[in-house]
Amino acid sequence: MKILVIHNIYQEAGGEDTVVNQEINLLRQRGHDVQTAFFDNSEIRNTGDRIRVTLQVGRNGTSAARLGDMISTSRPDVVHVHNFFPLVSPGGLDVIAREGIPVVQTLHNFRTICPGGILMRDGQPCESCVGRNRWPAVRWRCYRGSAIGSAAAAYMGHVFRRVLDRHRARITVLTMTQFARSRFLADGFTEDQIVVRPNFAPDIGPGLPLRDGRLVYIGRLSEEKGADIVVKAAAKVRGDVEIVGDGPETDRLRSIAPPNVTFAGRIAREEVASRLRSASAVLVPSRCYEGFPMIVAEAMACSTPVIASRIGALAEIVEDRKTGRLIATDDIDGWVHAMNEAIDDPGQLAQWGRSARQAYILMCSEDRGYDSLIGIYQRAIERARAA
Repeated sequence: MKILVIHNIYQEAGGEDTVVNQEINLLRQRGHDVQTAFFDNSEIRNTGDRIRVTLQVGRNGTSAARLGDMISTSRPDVVHVHNFFPLVSPGGLDVIAREGIPVVQTLHNFRTICPGGILMRDGQPCESCVGRNRWPAVRWRCYRGSAIGSAAAAYMGHVFRRVLDRHRARITVLTMTQFARSRFLADGFTEDQIVVRPNFAPDIGPGLPLRDGRLVYIGRLSEEKGADIVVKAAAKVRGDVEIVGDGPETDRLRSIAPPNVTFAGRIAREEVASRLRSASAVLVPSRCYEGFPMIVAEAMACSTPVIASRIGALAEIVEDRKTGRLIATDDIDGWVHAMNEAIDDPGQLAQWGRSARQAYILMCSEDRGYDSLIGIYQRAIERARAA
């Protein structure tokens, strides 16, 4: 196939950028002609840039023209769009679909139905805007504390829905879990529009047969990710806990951490893989719904059980007492018990790790990821031809 991949790169690289690059590499390795159109938020440098982007959040004329030229020149079989906020805009999808090219749109987050992007407010899940208008988000300034920014993000979501309705047969929407799909359906998306496809992760190996008893958190240190839950629970845990990553909560967490918690800061991806292969379990205490965290897929790949919050996508991906544990998010005693259980019973942990490895192979291995993606592309092409 000839595939055009479009992605708006974030100023701070994250999991979405990793997913995009992995998919491009996989498709090229399997012989497909993959072209890319990347838009970079680092181009937004000053107040004037921010005003210009805000005014064009529904349709960015510059981006639309660039995409129109690429489509007319290359005529891809399918276009795969990842993040389009804010530089690509829904108008970019409209330009492509008008040319009769099938579009596959991955919704990595909830931005099109929640200006804040993660269905969360004041440290708790929030669905006040789901299935309704978005004005609660404007009132609460859910996008970066800005009423204007929140209104712009709300308008962007409105335009996106109009584009979807206009090109129903030419745009296929991907979510990464059934849970995410259910939230978009609750907002009014139709059943035939949304296909579920988990993220895949490269096979970094089954891990060490004997683990070092260390529990590890790997991710951003921010309120929605719940790293503070790990630090608080660690005071009663009979083993070592390692925190990998940084973020706005770093200094506070360091100030309250007990002696058995160490902070590694941000490390290279190769080091992350090494930590995963040797750790007894990975801790994912998110307060937000999540999409499909790459760290979970990578942990499962190397037979490392996951202890996660019983919330949103995590409750779907992790099977309690089969591939890890699920704990109520802010139940500190529950986290203490689960973390001690992981340290005290390595035999049980090894069994969960083997099950996690099998779940990885069936759900999010490279082969599974490739087959599902090509199947979705073929479906999108057939739908567009029948339109």
